[in-house]
Amino acid sequence: MLNLGRLGGLVPGARRVMIFGDTDIAGEVARGAARAGCRVSRHDISYLQSGVVSGTLILDAGSETATLAEARRTASRLESGTIAVVMESWNGFTAALALDAELGTGGVRVRPLCAAEDAARSVMRRHPWWRLNDGGAGTAVILGTCSFGEHLVVALFRAMHLPGRMPQVVVVAPDAPGWVAGLRQRLPPLDEIGSVIGAVRATEVSEACVIYATAPSAEITSFSAAVPLVWLAGGEAPAHARRGARPDWTSAAQSFFDPKNDSRAKAIHDFYYEAALRDGNAPGSRPSMMAWAALPERFRQASRYQGDHVAAKLAAIGARAVAGRQDWRFRFSAGEVEALARAEHERWSAVQRLDGWRFGEKRDDAARLTPFLAPYDSLPPEIQDRDRMPVRQIPAQLARIGQAVRRDLKVSLSANAEAVPGIAFGYQFRALLAQIAAHYPDRHLVLCTSLRSALERRAVVIALKKKLASLCVALPPDLAAPAEAEHLLAQAETLMASPLGAEAALHIHLGDDVPAGTRRLVAMTPGGSLRVAPWL
Repeated sequence: MLNLGRLGGLVPGARRVMIFGDTDIAGEVARGAARAGCRVSRHDISYLQSGVVSGTLILDAGSETATLAEARRTASRLESGTIAVVMESWNGFTAALALDAELGTGGVRVRPLCAAEDAARSVMRRHPWWRLNDGGAGTAVILGTCSFGEHLVVALFRAMHLPGRMPQVVVVAPDAPGWVAGLRQRLPPLDEIGSVIGAVRATEVSEACVIYATAPSAEITSFSAAVPLVWLAGGEAPAHARRGARPDWTSAAQSFFDPKNDSRAKAIHDFYYEAALRDGNAPGSRPSMMAWAALPERFRQASRYQGDHVAAKLAAIGARAVAGRQDWRFRFSAGEVEALARAEHERWSAVQRLDGWRFGEKRDDAARLTPFLAPYDSLPPEIQDRDRMPVRQIPAQLARIGQAVRRDLKVSLSANAEAVPGIAFGYQFRALLAQIAAHYPDRHLVLCTSLRSALERRAVVIALKKKLASLCVALPPDLAAPAEAEHLLAQAETLMASPLGAEAALHIHLGDDVPAGTRRLVAMTPGGSLRVAPWL
């Protein structure tokens, strides 16, 4: 009998990896595993018949159907261990999760290894629609049709859930209408979760909040520079574009074995598991009632998706996760908990529907029926509490991985157009930001500016280089960014279509004059002298 020794499941950071298959993808996966510090050996698929295999297996039989079939045959002869199956499409990914469910909670784990899925999740984390565009209103646009686009659509449908907000995606390409029709046919739950349509021209899109370009397209020129552009295509990108991760098997395999990638998901499951134990549930009493090391892959994946959405929830209330200790002053208000619990229920429902679950009066795991796939307001109070609990637990979950919740402190920044920074300006501006941070220790500084003057741009460069603040650029739709500011535009965390008004906690003005009547004003000369500040 094949034997994987005492592994008992995929442990991130596993040192021994055996890769079966002679395809180009198998070679890329081998390189990624080696970069992660694993001992890698490569073998032909026929080697699986030899009888003795140890380590974590990664299978690539050349096609998803053949790989899943080989995984099933191999798993039937294993006592324990992990089989990672190489997948390329969304259907293959869900098939691998179904195979894991079929194997139950025994010692054999099946985990999909999918470059497109890994890249789509990376794009959502690094360039999230909820942070790029102030308020997150509008439609997410995908330029181009490709297999990666399918994973991007599904990632958006898992993530675009905020209070009062459902997923809205438009795919723009000459063949987009037919491409989207095929996607909806393969994934019927999309129509239950949100809206996805195919458009031939960008003129059919209104209120775009972000553009993900999976292929070069002339349609980019139809959008204002005030709409964030994430470049996922080859070739030369526009100057103001943000570059995102493209499907890469080497990178996917490397992250597959990185224990940090599951730290947030593990913290989420640990809180659930510990609470269930306190309520009297015995370990193993149901498939999800297991410690992380023995947890079936489908439940690990559910925790990963929930962890991915934490940033969206915090952004919805003007907050974020940062490295550090939690400040005692942070509290969710009752209204925030309720609004985010509704969003959590919609997010959970989307993930369940995409995994094949449907509404049923009684729960039936075999048929994938659950009575909880119902509107939030129709749920019993004790079930609503299941959605409130993960919201309330966010600060404690983050604390376990060395992070804390900070609310944003939005500070508007302006300067005289003719002002030129003096020799001491850089040092003094850094000192000013340090003073602001000291006065608001429970907040995260966000500079909001138009980048119109050289002094504003100099101040922003200082803040970003020293990581003293995040950048929000106010760029009205009818205005283009100054050429000198395009590189900063690509570094902006958020774009706004209008100037920051009275909601700013502070206003910093750089120049020799002091604006009259400005509330909460901090004024600094081009040379760096502090003239006015609320704490002086």
